Amino acid sequence: MVKKWNVVIPKLSGEKPRRAYVYLPDSYEKNPDKRYPVMYMFDGHNVFFDEDATFGKSWNMNKYLVESKKELICIPAAVTEFSPAINEHKRNELLNGWANAVNKTFSGE
Repeated sequence: MVKKWNVVIPKLSGEKPRRAYVYLPDSYEKNPDKRYPVMYMFDGHNVFFDEDATFGKSWNMNKYLVESKKELICIPAAVTEFSPAINEHKRNELLNGWANAVNKTFSGE
């Protein structure tokens, strides 16, 4: 299942809300204590839904993950801020901000 919501990450885009996504395997709610591998993907808006994709065609990762029965968590991250001009430290800071925002959503913080 793919969960989709808006999140504000000041370090990424000030107070402008951004769309966040996470794919959770079907077993996630049945086994909340189970540990799953996590796959981060860039160009987050293109990963799951055609209506959110840049040119109207997504990569349909949700369909692939369901059909292949992959037991992993998939977290797409928007990367418009991750241009080559940004140094590695800044890029890691931005990715950490994105990962922390997703974690806070699911941990109830």
